[in-house]
Amino acid sequence: MFQWIFTLNVRYKRKLQKMTRTDYSLSMSYQIEENIKVMQMLRKLAFPTILINLPALGFISIHTYLPDEERFNVVRNVAVALFDLYIPL
Repeated sequence: MFQWIFTLNVRYKRKLQKMTRTDYSLSMSYQIEENIKVMQMLRKLAFPTILINLPALGFISIHTYLPDEERFNVVRNVAVALFDLYIPL
């Protein structure tokens, strides 16, 4: 969805730059440019954010999806402890 909206904005900006539109407005041009800049910034932030949160997701997934059996209790408890430790870091 994000990529689709970003591509749509880039295409619209190119159309505005070609001056083929009769209903050109300066405010629309600035808004499209601002949308593109904000989306580029969000794209740069999204990948590191996902990477940073992957260990926490792994720890909580281990705790959630391992069977509640006695032989897995230590692993499940360590996973929760590591999750609790990782969150404030």
